[in-house]
Amino acid sequence: MRRILKRPKVDPVPFEIKGAGFTIIRAELLSDGQPDWEEIAWVAKEYSRWIILPQNLSPDFAVGSGIKVFSTAQFDKEVLLKTVCRMLHFSQIPMYRRVVALLDDSGEHADMLFSLLHYCTSVKVVTRDLGLYEQSANKMMEKLGAPVFVSDVMSGLYDCVLALSPGNFSSGEDVSIPFPIAITEKSTLKLHRNCNMFTGLKAALPEGCSPPGEIDPHSLAGALYTLSGAGFIDPIAHNMLYSNRYVNIAQASQIISKAL
Repeated sequence: MRRILKRPKVDPVPFEIKGAGFTIIRAELLSDGQPDWEEIAWVAKEYSRWIILPQNLSPDFAVGSGIKVFSTAQFDKEVLLKTVCRMLHFSQIPMYRRVVALLDDSGEHADMLFSLLHYCTSVKVVTRDLGLYEQSANKMMEKLGAPVFVSDVMSGLYDCVLALSPGNFSSGEDVSIPFPIAITEKSTLKLHRNCNMFTGLKAALPEGCSPPGEIDPHSLAGALYTLSGAGFIDPIAHNMLYSNRYVNIAQASQIISKAL
């Protein structure tokens, strides 16, 4: 992992958090406000595929340099899944009322079903890949005895207490449903302006650990968890945005409990 700071030269410096090591690359900014990306790629060598940028630098400028910015997409998905499971666990919703919706156009997130079904009675999936999810539904019935209902329309979601949208989803119209939706930052879900949602789900570094410079704590947590297997990173949202205010998991659990 690499981090870029404003310094008069390109200079790698070792750094660690709770024994998990990475390297900061301090780099001078040129007249265009960007560092010398090719020089950074040379310094990073084989680690140039796992660069973390400060929040004030755009990865678009690194195109063609051999640098690949670390993607938090998989970590975001795990944070979403485990946060929703924790919300359901702490909620006051009786188990028989726990019906969850999964909005997944392309069929990329069927692996979420197994974990979700430990915290709810059934999952209702809206997708265009009906065949894939029907196969997954059969597997879940065999393994857990829990039903997964698959459809390509939204009309059957009336009894859900919560929906997840981990990625791209297109219903052809604004989504407007009477219960909260938890989404990742990568989601392109088109929501009706009155639709309630949990967004900005961000994991945190351990207490007392600060990221260097202007690096995003969630991105660093994701890299340490994904690349280094750092067991001290808990892939749970520290807080999330709901109705223009930040709430924690306990508060989010209360919100979905009131959706009944």
